[in-house]
Amino acid sequence: MATIHYVHVPETVVSLLTNSISVMILTPNYPRGKCIQTVGAYLDLLHAIVVSEQDRKAELRDLAGRFSGRVSNALPGLDPSLDRRFFDLYFSELAK
Repeated sequence: MATIHYVHVPETVVSLLTNSISVMILTPNYPRGKCIQTVGAYLDLLHAIVVSEQDRKAELRDLAGRFSGRVSNALPGLDPSLDRRFFDLYFSELAK
């Protein structure tokens, strides 16, 4: 897999990913391993955007809040470590 050090990801793309990944988590017969990998990559993307584009925190906080509202009951059951990563991002990095 290639590593991209910096690329601007438009709000519409992040919003679409947020919605799609929420649906994926809530789909019971979606392969668990693929779901865990995808959610981890999504959290990596949000973290990278927060680090490189501080001015987008409010936008990302809104999207993360929407994500949390949809999957807050399902994410811990999928993978507790992803749940902790999400809440660290939401309550630490996006709250600053």
